[in-house]
Amino acid sequence: MKWVTAVRLFFFCGLLVCFGCNKEGKLITVKGTVTLDEQPFEVGMVFFEQLNSTEKFQATLNNNGTFETKLPPGKYNCYIQNFMFKMQAEKGAAVSGIGGLSGKFIPVPEKYTKATTSGFTIEGPPEKVEFKMISKAQ
Repeated sequence: MKWVTAVRLFFFCGLLVCFGCNKEGKLITVKGTVTLDEQPFEVGMVFFEQLNSTEKFQATLNNNGTFETKLPPGKYNCYIQNFMFKMQAEKGAAVSGIGGLSGKFIPVPEKYTKATTSGFTIEGPPEKVEFKMISKAQ
């Protein structure tokens, strides 16, 4: 009889590990747009740094300034970068990103390249996001 109790306890603990301790939780699909001076921003990546965590996520921009990714619930500081495509643009080549996406290379204004200075935060996260960048020239 003791072994039956032990087996039940072992089985119950296994269920807890499999189903009760999922730290990742539900992922939420986030769709968004990035603009610079009200025009779609074509080449770059959006980065999401989850607050109170070491988790970081990213999404590649499509050439119409849109992106889509999945994020766990939480609050995020966000920023945009595209320096990784600069060398390609300087060589005169068409700038293409991950998945063969291409567009016109325009450097991201410095303010928006860091989580601490961009001013972009999201919470939830929401299903739709819009990041509006403004150039210094404007």
